[in-house]
Amino acid sequence: MRSLLLLTAFMVPVAHAYKPFMPHRPTVVLRTTGQFITESAENIATLYDINGNPIRSFVVPERINRLEVSADDSIIRIKTVDHDMCFRVRSGEPVADGQFVTAVEPDNARFVAGEFEDVKNHRPGRQLEVVEISTKRRVRLVEDVGRVYPPLWSSTGLADIRVVFYADGREEGGAFRFDPSTGELRELFRIPVGYQVIEKLAFDTELGYGVVTWPNLRTSVIDLRTGKEKFEIDNSANFIYPSTPWYVILDQQPRWVLMAVLAFVAFIFGLCGFFLVRFSRRRYRRIMAGSNRQESTDYKEPRKG
Repeated sequence: MRSLLLLTAFMVPVAHAYKPFMPHRPTVVLRTTGQFITESAENIATLYDINGNPIRSFVVPERINRLEVSADDSIIRIKTVDHDMCFRVRSGEPVADGQFVTAVEPDNARFVAGEFEDVKNHRPGRQLEVVEISTKRRVRLVEDVGRVYPPLWSSTGLADIRVVFYADGREEGGAFRFDPSTGELRELFRIPVGYQVIEKLAFDTELGYGVVTWPNLRTSVIDLRTGKEKFEIDNSANFIYPSTPWYVILDQQPRWVLMAVLAFVAFIFGLCGFFLVRFSRRRYRRIMAGSNRQESTDYKEPRKG
């Protein structure tokens, strides 16, 4: 009985321990037009204007993993598990992947910005620092930062760096604009949102809005001055929820159902054990009977003189 309970403990974990992997949906903002592109279905990316009106859609054969926009905002690249497909933003026409040009850090950069972990003073989290490349000298340190995300480069040679601020026990999201030629680090915005929003937030500071699409395909357009949602685009009808494992379904049933299933499993194990023992005994008896017959056949009485 004890071994059965141990077995069922491994077979039926509690339901709240199961959390399907559901990442935020990728979103990109076109800085030249103020439009944005995000997922509207598992395999469809849609171009929207600043008011949330759909303009055109880009369809791929598999679920979308990543969206990237070229340096001049003219081409969108959609990454799936097995394919990279590129489309012209204005026409939706497919183009070769070789025409996609990514915005990268300029070659003549004199400064670099990134995260810094203060291990010596045992400060938790990361800080944002700017360092001069030639001398390795730090020129600026932002200390009230706890998370630093990779820079988003533009065709102008500037980078936007998203961060999470921790101040007075509050968590806020924001971004800095970094100039690698001068080392200037300018704060763009700071709004009362957590890291769940800021780590996937695409934004346009000139128009003052940010966009994030949640795992259930609901897109929130956020005001960068207040951090409040301006409006929502609801594509949740296209959301496909990951299948639930059998042990989660079982654990969500009433207790008597669980006990009935355990009793049935115990009965099956017992029945299999009964027939296994019975078969083993019969097999043993047959082997022993055959061995006795062989011994009696081989034995002969000695002849009397």
